[in-house]
Amino acid sequence: MFPFALSLATCLVLMAPRGEILSPQQKRELLEKLDAPYYYPQQHGLKSLQVKLKSRQLDDIMYAKTPTHFAAPRGKYLWRAPGATRFWLSGVPSHLKEAYREAGQFFRTRLAFIVPTSYSRSLRKLVLCRSSLGPGQVLRCYRDAYAQQPLRTLYIDAGGLVTRMEIHGQRHADIQFTYSDGDVTAAGPPRGRLLKRARYVVKGTQRIIRYEQQFFYQEISGFYLLRRMNTVVLKEDGSADTSMPNPLTMELFEHQVNLSEADPAPTEPASSPDEAPDTVPTP
Repeated sequence: MFPFALSLATCLVLMAPRGEILSPQQKRELLEKLDAPYYYPQQHGLKSLQVKLKSRQLDDIMYAKTPTHFAAPRGKYLWRAPGATRFWLSGVPSHLKEAYREAGQFFRTRLAFIVPTSYSRSLRKLVLCRSSLGPGQVLRCYRDAYAQQPLRTLYIDAGGLVTRMEIHGQRHADIQFTYSDGDVTAAGPPRGRLLKRARYVVKGTQRIIRYEQQFFYQEISGFYLLRRMNTVVLKEDGSADTSMPNPLTMELFEHQVNLSEADPAPTEPASSPDEAPDTVPTP
């Protein structure tokens, strides 16, 4: 027991300068406060969602690569509470392995934004360290008490909004978030803010990628759901890179809300930047 206790004590001393290590109760309270400003459809009665996905720009890319075998790639995504998912890809012959992989990656790297995962769910298993930064806070999220590098770092403003996030790993991502100006309202009281833009700077071993993701919503069956998502590749000065096919758009259509239990059940775990904090989405 003594070596273990010594190792744990050493670890906690090393982590102390990074901020206050939150107890389980403190972590629950903080995560509840983090979630409070945002709109999560699952907190307003969404039990399941099935939606189809398409992209005109992806159609053009696939046609240029496989003109003799072309069929428009289409995705279908099923989400079921509390976070099980399933994804299907059609329209690209599976024997065209590179095209099939590329089309699948295009959709899969965007799936996490369709039904966003709450902080209470995505960070619940991590060790959290809190420190002050001006009127706001910094929250460093570690895989366990022995980790020397956080998986991600959240920057929280005085109003409780996460305005910036760093994802640490082989590729380092610095992400700036912009939200809807006011609370979303429907037939009831205000229900929270929606993510409008996420601007990324991703540093790899050989290059830096800059892009912005833009989100557009629609009220469907009483829920505010993602209707379109644009990805704009940026130049170093922050302007759109006109040498790229900007924007890359993913459209969501034929939303089906709260399907019956008789419908096919998801068989894949949620694959999102929140559930896998050391991954970075790409354009």
